Amino acid sequence: MLNSQESRMSRSRPWAAGLRHGLIVWWTYAVLEYLLSTVVPLLRSDSMVSPWHTRVSAAIFLAYLAAGLLFGALAGVIAGLIDGPADVRRRRAEIGAAVSLVLCYLVNLQAASPPWYATVFYGVLTAGLLGALRLGRLSFLRGPWVVNLLFLGSYWLSYDLMAGQSRLVRAITLPGLAALVICFAAWQREASGKRSTLASLGAASLAVIAVMTFFGDRSPVRAVTSPGPGGRPNVVLIVLDTVRADHMSVYGYQRRTTPNLEEFAHDATIYRNAVATSDVTLSAHASLFTGLYASSHGAHYGKEATWEGLPLDTRAETLAETLARSGYATASIVANYGYLGPRFGLLQGFAQSDTRVPVLLIAAAKRYYLRAGLRRLLARFVPTREYDRQTRMGEEITRDAFRFLESFRVGKGPFFLFLNYMDAHTPYLPPAPFDTMFPGMEPMFTHPMFNEMSAEVMREKRPIRDVERNHIVSQYDGAIAYVDKQVGDIVRRLKELNLYGSTLVVITADHGEALGDRFLLEHGGVSVYQDQVHIPLLVKYPSGGNPVEVEETVSQVDIMPTSLAVLGLKDPAGVQGTDLRHVELLRDRRVYAECFPSKLLYPLHPKFSREARAVYSRGLKLIQSSNGEREMYSLADDPQEKRDIFRAEDELASSLDKGLSAWLKAARTAQQGASRARGVLDKETLNRLRSLGYVQ
Repeated sequence: MLNSQESRMSRSRPWAAGLRHGLIVWWTYAVLEYLLSTVVPLLRSDSMVSPWHTRVSAAIFLAYLAAGLLFGALAGVIAGLIDGPADVRRRRAEIGAAVSLVLCYLVNLQAASPPWYATVFYGVLTAGLLGALRLGRLSFLRGPWVVNLLFLGSYWLSYDLMAGQSRLVRAITLPGLAALVICFAAWQREASGKRSTLASLGAASLAVIAVMTFFGDRSPVRAVTSPGPGGRPNVVLIVLDTVRADHMSVYGYQRRTTPNLEEFAHDATIYRNAVATSDVTLSAHASLFTGLYASSHGAHYGKEATWEGLPLDTRAETLAETLARSGYATASIVANYGYLGPRFGLLQGFAQSDTRVPVLLIAAAKRYYLRAGLRRLLARFVPTREYDRQTRMGEEITRDAFRFLESFRVGKGPFFLFLNYMDAHTPYLPPAPFDTMFPGMEPMFTHPMFNEMSAEVMREKRPIRDVERNHIVSQYDGAIAYVDKQVGDIVRRLKELNLYGSTLVVITADHGEALGDRFLLEHGGVSVYQDQVHIPLLVKYPSGGNPVEVEETVSQVDIMPTSLAVLGLKDPAGVQGTDLRHVELLRDRRVYAECFPSKLLYPLHPKFSREARAVYSRGLKLIQSSNGEREMYSLADDPQEKRDIFRAEDELASSLDKGLSAWLKAARTAQQGASRARGVLDKETLNRLRSLGYVQ
């Protein structure tokens, strides 16, 4: 009887050892992965961890702990079924728990397409770990820190930290680090002891918490007051990134996506036919800030450009520069960290700027983390769309804007605050309840699925399906509604601080978005059709007055000269826009939009290798492409551009065509000799653009 009880106790110990060791090994992995994927990037001065990242990371931690319990218990049960001394079975259970993590890591690593020698190397390491089942002298390899540093740590060092090094250097580093880890662990076998493991895990966890607390939300934009004289109006410029006008209820859209802007319009002038100068963030923002078209300021894509495009011509003076020189406190708080950072010249004149990059849950170049495989597994059963979030959410931009505005509560000095909201940009992830505000959402539709679908549609292999379009439109509209709430919060805060009446508030977008028509999706080198360039523009002038609706066609190049005129300041030389308050000057003018080829789209279809430009005149729109094609539309009768009325023999069409060619020639002549940095982008800027899909 006693022997039988002892036998059962002996068999239960491997189960407990496997359970305990599985928990510790997978916990160690969770901590190490978080340190490498989140804390290390966070220590960069311009990175941050958003609340959504913390929330999802907590769920990932729990999933790892559940896996440790499951695999550890399974390893213990198997070890308990094999005859042998109790201590040998416990060791086998612990090694089995460690092997479970290693096997999961190797399977996931193959999805990242590692070099062949990395696959061979990790195969040898795994064989060594399995050999520890029989050789007690190798049992130290089962230590939680040892096994995780051998696999995750060595790969991170070789293919992340040393990404800029040659393949030979990285190939040498991989076994070199592993050898150091093995030698150190062999020298100090107690590293796998339970007490030291738990103590080191506890210390690492506390370090993570300390770093997150200190660095997690440190906005570089601080409360300041302007050194300049008071009395001049303040300026708030809000750009709703990727928002097309015809999906806003304030512009007549059937879904009520913009109730706050509808209320704001009671105090503002709404320009019904505002046109973006281009279909990409870089060019459009440069036009907003300089009052110049893209062919004049030089910040655009093009066959002569690299993947990411060309920076702003250094000869161009920005709105922020003019205002800073006139005594304004200037600050920029943006979600689009790809193009609105210092590399492209769009921060010229901003004394303070917040272009922080949120640490991504899953970066395209870091699929070797187990969380990438975990996401693929979970995506089969539960929604995992939040893994795809790439930029700061609107509420984060709003919160930091509040901090800046607080210092002007008592009316000190004039300020210029620029805000960029990017929630309507892909991957279209409005938070609850905005994600279900409009019908059509498919919870299991992920951004990788969108990218695959987009490539097929843009190659014209198939049209977009109704279920895909309905999902995209529901989330796009929900995102616009979410951004509209942020705008409403900013307006209300200006009123609470008694700043609203004395502030020029400009609300617009940089460009629109293609949602499946004409085999087109997204933006940037896509087209100059209305879904790309018809944008919202609402201006609340500090003088107040009755709300006005302006039907004449206006442009982004008008925003800078209008702002300066309102403030009583002189335009820089060469500005191509006009003061929007003089409606009589808008009726007979021509307005232009441009689309430059993006090399990212070249492989998809020949149609993406051409330049396209549009000229607007008296309700007509003529499109001229570098491949020789011409189109013309009467927007009053055909706002969706379904009926091409271009006829080469038509006198008006010919006049518009020749006028557009002459305008382009003059712009290119003025741009010759531009001074701008065209060098290779640094690794950090490339990673920023890659994470947003702008480069491959």
